[in-house]
This record gives sequence, C-alpha cells and structure tokens, in this order.
Amino acid sequence: MSHRLLIIGNCGAGKTWLSKTLARPVQIPFYPMDKLFWQPGHFAQKRHKNDIAAACMQLIQEDNWVMEGVFGWMADLCTPRATHLVWLDIPYVECLENLSKREPQFEDVLNDVHERVKALEKLKAWAAADGAREESTSRAYRYALFEEFKGKKNRLISREETAHFCQI
Repeated sequence: MSHRLLIIGNCGAGKTWLSKTLARPVQIPFYPMDKLFWQPGHFAQKRHKNDIAAACMQLIQEDNWVMEGVFGWMADLCTPRATHLVWLDIPYVECLENLSKREPQFEDVLNDVHERVKALEKLKAWAAADGAREESTSRAYRYALFEEFKGKKNRLISREETAHFCQI
C-alpha cells in the first residue's frame, strides 16, 4: 500500500515535527517544501519556479513520501498523487509560541547570530500575516485546497489533536 502524505499549515504550526514523527518509524522519505523552494545555502533566495516544480514533480512520483510546507502552489502539484492531506490549522498564538521556542536558525546560511535572530523575527511577522495574505501561502488558500481534496484528509486545530493524530 502506498502512503503519500501531504501536510500543510502556517509557519510554526508543527508541520516538520509531524512529518518527521510520521515518516521516520516507517522509513518513508520526508520532503520539506522549503528545501525545494530556497536556493541551497542561500536563505531568502528563491529557486526558479520551473526548477521547483520539476523537483517536486519528480519526488511525488515515488510510491511513498511525506511532503510538508506552507507553499500552496506546491501543494497543488502534490494533491493529485497524495493519498492523505493533513491541514495543521493551528491558531496563530500557538504558531508564535512554537516559533518563539525555536533557537535562531539558519546557521547553515547566516553566520551572524544577530542576522539569525532578525530572520526569525521576520518569519514570525510573516506567519502573523497568514490570515491577511491573499496568495497561495495564505490560510484562505489552504482552506480551499483542503475543501477540494477528494482523498482522506484531516484538519487538526490544536497541539492536542496533532498529538492524538500521531497515535492513530
């Protein structure tokens, strides 16, 4: 049986944690959309959209995978092959808590700790605008994607629901 799980949600919703939690025990490949979207070693430098789409399309041809991210247009590429969609529709307050618990990241691309702190603050501000954005990274876009998905799907609205989902 093939397992192709697509996990979407805002920054800080827990997508990466959930993806790793579900993928590792059963040894299913885990693909963060961020790794496809950004230039390797160059945080905040986007790859060309055609290159992103080609890489995404190649990965989803596999029999088993977990793909996670905030990019709705990339999720659209995955949905025809996905067997299960999980939307982490976590309140922004919880997303902010999760982001605040993160150590300043981006060590591989930002050498200065102050630059990493600034990048994390920028990420928090971007996540806060989730409900106001109108592009494919918005909550509204994820809602529409979730509603249109015809396969098995779950909308998880709290950490507790997410933890329970992992036990099923």
